[in-house]
Amino acid sequence: MDITKKDPKKRFKYLVEAMYGENGPEANARAGPEMMNVLDALPYYVMLIDEDHKIIFANKVVERALDVKPEQIMGKYCPKVVHGLDRPYPGCPLEESVEKGGRSVEREFFDKDAGMWYISAVYPTGQVTRDGKKIFFHTTRNITERKKGEREIIRLKDFNERVINGIADAVSVIDVKDFKIVGVNRAFLDICGLSEEEVIGKTCHEITHHLATPCMPPDDPCPIGELLETGKPITVEHVHLDKDNRETSVEVSAYPLYDGEEIKQIIHIAKDTTRHKKAQEALTESEQLFKGIFENVTDGILLTDEETKKFFTANETMCQMLRYGLAEIESLGVMDIHPKEDLQYVLEQFERQARGEIRVAEDIPIRRKDSSVFYADISSAPITIAGKTYTVSLFRDITERKNAEEELNDAYEKLKRAHEDLRSLDKLKSDIIANVTHELRTPITIASGALELADEEDDKESRNELLKLARDALMHQSSVVKDLIDAASIVDSDKKLKSAAVNLADITAFVRMEIEPLAASRKIEVDVRVKEGLPLVRVNYLQLNRVLRNLASNAVKFNKEVGKVVIEAHEKDGMVEICVEDTGIGIPENQLEKIFEPLYQIDASSTRPYGGTGMGLAIVKDIVEANGGKISVKSNVGEGSKFCFTLPITKSVLI
Repeated sequence: MDITKKDPKKRFKYLVEAMYGENGPEANARAGPEMMNVLDALPYYVMLIDEDHKIIFANKVVERALDVKPEQIMGKYCPKVVHGLDRPYPGCPLEESVEKGGRSVEREFFDKDAGMWYISAVYPTGQVTRDGKKIFFHTTRNITERKKGEREIIRLKDFNERVINGIADAVSVIDVKDFKIVGVNRAFLDICGLSEEEVIGKTCHEITHHLATPCMPPDDPCPIGELLETGKPITVEHVHLDKDNRETSVEVSAYPLYDGEEIKQIIHIAKDTTRHKKAQEALTESEQLFKGIFENVTDGILLTDEETKKFFTANETMCQMLRYGLAEIESLGVMDIHPKEDLQYVLEQFERQARGEIRVAEDIPIRRKDSSVFYADISSAPITIAGKTYTVSLFRDITERKNAEEELNDAYEKLKRAHEDLRSLDKLKSDIIANVTHELRTPITIASGALELADEEDDKESRNELLKLARDALMHQSSVVKDLIDAASIVDSDKKLKSAAVNLADITAFVRMEIEPLAASRKIEVDVRVKEGLPLVRVNYLQLNRVLRNLASNAVKFNKEVGKVVIEAHEKDGMVEICVEDTGIGIPENQLEKIFEPLYQIDASSTRPYGGTGMGLAIVKDIVEANGGKISVKSNVGEGSKFCFTLPITKSVLI
């Protein structure tokens, strides 16, 4: 009989019946050795145990597993032999087999080599008994490798779960045929705010987009659809919704899972980019703000490499200041934008700034592209970019301020001079008042005294002399008053001069005749030099006479004893120039311009040796200019003076 074709339970039953059945000792004797060989050939050990747990039979595998010969355990207590226990362990298959029939359990126990997992199976033998007790067929199979494999599978499963759940990004596995989610990690549930039961079996677009249909390009490109078309991993940007419709910006990456050559599932990883996006937006806003300030600030900004002293970048204002393009500036360095002759001063200021002695390097000369120079105040500070040190410098063009300061200084100097002039004018006013008072009062005093004396004088000749003295004094006073009136009338812009053609030879001869008596009394020679054929001049005759008489009288009055006066006239630059030169006391150089001012006296004291109101030269200047000419003077103290004035030539003839 081929027992391998029988049902396992029946096969074991047949073996037991063949060995211990009721067929009798002879039959058993014939079947026993054959069955023993079969059992010894099995890869697992086999025992026959009665219902009291006594071992009736054991094959040779027991010896390998338990390190004991089969005959040594015959009749021994199974729990003691196999497990070292005095009673059956809880869940013993034999105990349950007695009550319920066949029973199979898995249990670990130690063999002689190492701890192993075994499967124990106990099958009842039907009606086979021995000594009135039921016999059970007990097999134990070594499943150590299988259990190790199962444990490894469990370990790997646990490891994978821990890895997947340890990922901060939302991970899901999606079936490509219906877009249903078959697995998710903990981050996915946290982001969605849902439980695993609420997610598994639902479509990805239903959970993350609250849509009944998949996402559609171009606004929401579906990564699964595109991956199925290309077969390659893909990354897109999406906006996912949680259960409360709150938006989360995500970067979705999809990877294929193949079954053979066919894509069955998709690994869908959604990285929350909300913070990154906000940070990027904030960075962009900050960059735009910085760029707006950088490009629109009215000060020039230069960024300089601290090590090479080369310019890294500049704003538009700086480009305009230097008149270079940005690319040109980036090829320059610190030494290129300052005049060479000022480099030492510039570097000294920068060194002081670096030492903290000054916050701003002031009044720094800056050379433009066209070599023109402007001045700037420069404030600087170090900054670090990508681990490299730069200096950021603000250039403030102070050209307008500098011009304003110069104008202010000029105004101050003018004000200072005006103040000094006012002080001089104040003194001049006092001198003029004293002078005019002296010139007006002295003749009156002389005339009054002479008249009083004449009234008491009996001698006719003496009385006449006193009366003449009084008359001369009053005439002098009249002359002073006339000078003041003439000066006022000449200054009056409404006064119209009546001009005519005048022959200078005639008028100079007349003036010579007027002053000769006074000159002769002082032994002063008067020489008139008028070139023959000199053109006529257009001028008011009386006023020209007054000018010549005044200049000639002064030349005599301020001359030395036995001196000389020269009156000459000649053509010059299309005009006629008339000069009156003397050999007198001269005029100090610092007073040459002032002598033409009204009422000015070189010596304003009341004890001066020369009389007069100081109006003479002022009147002369006004008359000359009123007739279209100009007057000038040259003088050396102690040597004499030379007054020259010009008059326009006329083609008119004498009337």
